Amino acid sequence: MIIKVDNFIRKMNTELKSNIEKLEFIPKLQLVRIGNDIGAKSFEKSIFKEAKKIGIDVDVKIFYKCDSESEIIEFIEQVNEDNTINGILLFLPIDNKFNQRKILNTISPKKDVDGLNIKSLAKLFITDEYRNVPTTALSTLEFLQSLTNLEGKDVLVINRSLIIGKPLYFMLSNENATVQMAHSKTADIYEKMANADIIISAIGKPKFFKTEKFKKDAIIVDLGVSTLGGLLYGDFDSSNYENLDIKYVPSIGGVGKINSNMILKNTYRNGVEND
Repeated sequence: MIIKVDNFIRKMNTELKSNIEKLEFIPKLQLVRIGNDIGAKSFEKSIFKEAKKIGIDVDVKIFYKCDSESEIIEFIEQVNEDNTINGILLFLPIDNKFNQRKILNTISPKKDVDGLNIKSLAKLFITDEYRNVPTTALSTLEFLQSLTNLEGKDVLVINRSLIIGKPLYFMLSNENATVQMAHSKTADIYEKMANADIIISAIGKPKFFKTEKFKKDAIIVDLGVSTLGGLLYGDFDSSNYENLDIKYVPSIGGVGKINSNMILKNTYRNGVEND
């Protein structure tokens, strides 16, 4: 069975819109884009579209390679001090000319809606507070919670990054799941897959996993996006998954589609919960 995220997004938007209408202020999100990366511009367009539906103000500040790093940092510091702005998002990737980590760490943790300031990342290891944490990981967690009770589930996470694999390891553990972390070169990966209740993969290799041996009713979340012959594919060769007794969440039109809404949800929460 192929699982779509559209109903989940509609429900999230309905709830957010209702909550925002009760506020005495309008939450505001500041976007920062450096250059004209196609993926960043597409993400930006999606955020503006979703924000209009629920009533959040969004503005974008655009810098270019010719601008100095100090100008970007100075702008972010000004936004940090602006009490009318509840969230800041820096689109990635940025040009190698700039120190990406330094710029990300300039964003106040109280407004870091994508959770990439080092302090936001560190918070995952010491608390179960999931506001302003890496967006893809949080979107994955909340979508999984809409599908099943995570307690007692055996979960296989095939990714070790600071923005997906490691955050998910701690989040899922906090939900009382039993979590294993793996990667594309894990020796017995197919055996682990066959015994997992939930599999989450984000290795970014097209159709890398060629298996149909899953537990009955297993949930497979494909987060990998890569190209092959000019087309986009996920990590799994999923051509026959619609006919299996599993729930497969594809990479294209899957959890990644929730990220814009999760950014806006964090913006709303920052406005309500930051004193």
